[in-house]
Amino acid sequence: MSVWTDLTFPASSLLTSTKMTQLFENQKAAPEGAAGAPKVQTNGITDLNVTTGKLANSAITPAKLDSAGSFTMAQLTAGTLVYSSNKTGYLTLIGPDFITENKSYTQVLRWGSNYWILGAPSATEVFMHAPISLPHGAIVKEVYVNYYQPASPSGDRTVVVFYKTDMNAYGTLILSSPLTDGVSGMVSIGTCSETIQNDGTYINGYFIMVKFRQDYNNARINCIRVRYEVPSVLY
Repeated sequence: MSVWTDLTFPASSLLTSTKMTQLFENQKAAPEGAAGAPKVQTNGITDLNVTTGKLANSAITPAKLDSAGSFTMAQLTAGTLVYSSNKTGYLTLIGPDFITENKSYTQVLRWGSNYWILGAPSATEVFMHAPISLPHGAIVKEVYVNYYQPASPSGDRTVVVFYKTDMNAYGTLILSSPLTDGVSGMVSIGTCSETIQNDGTYINGYFIMVKFRQDYNNARINCIRVRYEVPSVLY
């Protein structure tokens, strides 16, 4: 790399061969980013248009393009995309997303986006499942439920579960929480850090399960919301 030399030219001074050589070296040192060399400022760039070659010196391994702002390109080819931080997303599940396990029980009524449970004998339970479809590498951080549950009768009559099954159909419990009596609204059933594995080699199926007891007249789930993150390194 060339060396930058700060030069001054007093009035009426002669341009010596030494200073001419230093000027020549400075022309190379500035674009090379030599210590002490001036840097191109934002106001000095109105349009950067690379028509041939590469945007990075092939000697830099790996080549990097850092931007604190935004830019637009027609096509981006990269081995790995790296964000400055994880990106948060939300997946919402509503009534039509769920499948009722014991379909012979006819008193499960889907009302719009809700599941309402009508009065029935206390020994009857209904299980409903919905798959969580997120991209490989996403990290589930928290599960919320928006619900209504009567105050009476009391007990753990409605339970929300987040679990996974592997290719051998073995299940693993990740989160589980009974819903509080006499409460309505959006609440968290817990936090976790579960990485979704759907890469074709090791595949897990991820599900939300809701269990209702029928002696809870009109208990209902309005929606389930899953908070997840896309990692800073995007696979």
